[in-house]
Amino acid sequence: MPTCNIVSLKPYVVTVDVSLELHLITMEVTLCFGPFNSVEEAEEWCLTFEREHKMIEGREAHEDIEAIAAMGIPTKPFLRAYVHGADIVQAGPEVRVKGALIPQNAPVVDAHQIHVYALHAFHEAVNAAFAFLEGAKEPV
Repeated sequence: MPTCNIVSLKPYVVTVDVSLELHLITMEVTLCFGPFNSVEEAEEWCLTFEREHKMIEGREAHEDIEAIAAMGIPTKPFLRAYVHGADIVQAGPEVRVKGALIPQNAPVVDAHQIHVYALHAFHEAVNAAFAFLEGAKEPV
């Protein structure tokens, strides 16, 4: 018997609020993963993602405390991502357009790559802001 894949006309999206900390800079971003065809699929991804990221945050905090206690200064480059929450929302069919969302991988992979996704989002936002400023300049 052939199998069929059900594709929801109104897919689900997982939004993840992330704080990214670098030396002297803290940035906030909301990342959108998906599309998911059912709320159950989105919930399962979300729970695994949050559980894995909590373990990463705990391990990073422990490593930082050990390094600071031993040396008095951080011994590695400082880049941390904190997840403040994840929500599941239903969106329109336009989110299925390539590039509209971050395609979800295995949630464990995404939890380890969240800082990379956040940095890419900031990079795109800064480039868009500079392009806007360049276009808004008055000719001299």
